[in-house]
Amino acid sequence: MKGHIRTMQKCPRCGGPFLEKPRVGMGCPKCKTTPNRLYLDIWHRSQRHRIFSNMQGQPISSYDQAFFLQEKINEEIRAHKFDPSHWVQGDAKKFYVPEMVDQYYETYKMDWAPSNRKYLKTQLARCAKDFEVTDIREISRLDLSNMTNELKKIVTGKTLKNHLTTFRAFFGWAKEMGIIPEVPAFPKIEVTEKIIPWLNQEDQIKVFEAVPTPDRPLISFLMLHGCRPGEARAIRIKDVDLSHGMITISATWSGTELREKRKGKNSQPMRVLIHDELLPFVEERVKSCTPGAFLFVNPRTGDPYSTAALKKVWLKVKAKTGVDLRLYDATRHSFASQLVNAGVPIFSVSKYLGHSSIKMTEKFYGHADLSKMRIDLGKLSLRKVIKLTVSEPSVGQKVAHETN
Repeated sequence: MKGHIRTMQKCPRCGGPFLEKPRVGMGCPKCKTTPNRLYLDIWHRSQRHRIFSNMQGQPISSYDQAFFLQEKINEEIRAHKFDPSHWVQGDAKKFYVPEMVDQYYETYKMDWAPSNRKYLKTQLARCAKDFEVTDIREISRLDLSNMTNELKKIVTGKTLKNHLTTFRAFFGWAKEMGIIPEVPAFPKIEVTEKIIPWLNQEDQIKVFEAVPTPDRPLISFLMLHGCRPGEARAIRIKDVDLSHGMITISATWSGTELREKRKGKNSQPMRVLIHDELLPFVEERVKSCTPGAFLFVNPRTGDPYSTAALKKVWLKVKAKTGVDLRLYDATRHSFASQLVNAGVPIFSVSKYLGHSSIKMTEKFYGHADLSKMRIDLGKLSLRKVIKLTVSEPSVGQKVAHETN
């Protein structure tokens, strides 16, 4: 076999060297003591490698353990799969999952919305918890299945699926970096998508009437254009093109940070038509403000609406109307659902929403066809063919009934 089993220790009794009897053991011939720290000394492709621990970073503490590792390494050498970095502790440690997760997080954290960073960090930490001294290159499908079973003790349903999606993205990055050849198979989590609540046009008008007058420009824009609240709050005067009646949406608020990018990994700037009912307000703001000013500002402070300020407005509307829906449901979701229900092609709705894929639109708004389906089904009837009446009992049935 390639390599030698060695130790840097001396006999604690006589100070003499420990001697090896190949395939049998290592010890002091005189005192019969044995070392408890050994290493493998291997030359491979003209390079010397000293291996002091196994792949989990545990020190080699016995001759039997050293011999077993030596055999395993020789098997890898014969199969042309030997990678010294898997075995050399200093090199192997940098491939431990927590180390790689930290590198991944630091690489991409500025690309993630601030409001999502803490959740993604928590998800990664939970998934990496069981792989503290595990090399990412050694993780198998079984390892991921065991990890999922542990996660099920603290999270379920959509939350569990989100954890696995985040961890899978981490492995995708490792593959792109050339660290692993393929992403291992992840367990499939089936989640029943809940029906998204929304308002029909009549109910939405009633809700809008409860919005304080100073806040109506922003709320009406959300209801009539379907933009995300963070994107609408980030629109500036320079984004308005009155000559074509368009607004370019290319930024969003995430928490207290203004990001010059729409929400979504592959999102691009989108242009929306200015609804006729909003046009007078927009024209007035453009005339009276500088290009860098925000289109919608909180009338109480003169600053752009904060998340907290908009939430406060909506809570008052909910209390006044009794409608227990999020602002997002009463605006963006209702906007899309009403269009689908009115027969607008799903492709067009997808464009209005700025979705990068029509599949996303179908996933969220397929339910909106229900009202339209009810109208379509109403066109079918049997009443003109058969008059449904309660049948009269026969004479025999009457007699039997009276007898009973």
